[in-house]
Amino acid sequence: MVTASAGITPFGFAFDRRNRIFVSEANQSTLSSYRFNGATPMVISAAVPTEQAAACWAAVTPNGRYAYTGNAGTSSVSLFAIDRLGRATLVAAAAASTGSNGGAGDIALAAHGRTLSILAPRTPAIFSFEVAADGTLTPTASVTGLPAGSVGLAAN
Repeated sequence: MVTASAGITPFGFAFDRRNRIFVSEANQSTLSSYRFNGATPMVISAAVPTEQAAACWAAVTPNGRYAYTGNAGTSSVSLFAIDRLGRATLVAAAAASTGSNGGAGDIALAAHGRTLSILAPRTPAIFSFEVAADGTLTPTASVTGLPAGSVGLAAN
């Protein structure tokens, strides 16, 4: 089954614990949310702007209250609040950054939901942030000196 995306150029996605899907859309740098009616995804929030550039990656906290997009074009992470119905609302356009022209090649949340990591492919480095109860991000650590061309990121 093929369903048209609410935004242009769907790129990354993440599911929450209620089996809703949050999709980053790179072209206009937006985030959309969907619920499922059987096998058919139904739009909840359509193409909510990040106010950044190239939202390529998505992550959702384990409690389903917050979503993030990794914005490759502005080397930033946007923070969205998610309500009980799955509606996404932009909280912070640039909740975190990998620095000037670092990029945001991928993002990953640890299973406990208290650490968000970002691959900055143009640095190349990995930046980690503490996730507060309100979804805000505080820098905690970074690892630099990764091999050029490093891609992908996973968290445990």
